[in-house]
Amino acid sequence: MVENLRCGFFPGRPVIHSLSLEAAGGEIIGLVGPNGSGKSTLLRCLTNWLPATSGKILIDGREVGAMPSRDRARAIGMLVQNPEHPVPMPVREFISLGYFSRRGWFGGESPLDRDAVDRTMQRFGLDLKAGVNCRVDQLSGGEFQRVRLAQIHLQDPSILLLDEPTSFLDWPFQSMLIRFVREKARQEKRLVVMAIHDLNIAMALCDRVLMLRDGSVLADGPPKDVLREDLLQKVFGHPPAIHTISHFPGRFFSTPGLAEGEGS
Repeated sequence: MVENLRCGFFPGRPVIHSLSLEAAGGEIIGLVGPNGSGKSTLLRCLTNWLPATSGKILIDGREVGAMPSRDRARAIGMLVQNPEHPVPMPVREFISLGYFSRRGWFGGESPLDRDAVDRTMQRFGLDLKAGVNCRVDQLSGGEFQRVRLAQIHLQDPSILLLDEPTSFLDWPFQSMLIRFVREKARQEKRLVVMAIHDLNIAMALCDRVLMLRDGSVLADGPPKDVLREDLLQKVFGHPPAIHTISHFPGRFFSTPGLAEGEGS
């Protein structure tokens, strides 16, 4: 639960203004809005990377900022946008850090742990041999995105915070990501909160969409009720072209101009 959250990067200049939110396991919540609307800032506040200046963030009645780091890692896993590569280490070793919340920094890796890491790497399309011989600082953006998803999968948190998770991923791995998110929410009853620019993914994947503008929630509800032309016009100033397709849930969005053949 988030209650009257206020946070920002500089004192007296909040990015998020008195935001409140209740959510439950099994939900997929999409955060949409223009650049600078507060999507990434909100995710950083929720995981306490950016401490709140006022308000409360509670998970099962516990204040997130007061949790020990291992407890917070059990509760929240976050995929950041445009992450900086960490200190050089083998890919496989970096992925196995997802076990930190369960066995601590100095816990040994059991045969079951090693098997789980191998299966996770294969699931996310990561080569086992390359994972031993290649370092994370040598990866492309898309490869590192998949490595971080693999790490979060092993971390197994109850809440997943994903900031533009399709960034850098080509379409086969975007499809893999969508299956991953659905599995976490539908089968494992995890809460997924994701900032996303792609309105088509938000429409098809999310149970609920929060539309942000200037750090406040302008609309909150099912995608079909929030991703409306009038609200998109209000928030973005220029709505996308909206289409309906019989086999597609809700609406299909395309970039204005391209849909109309401008520039051809």
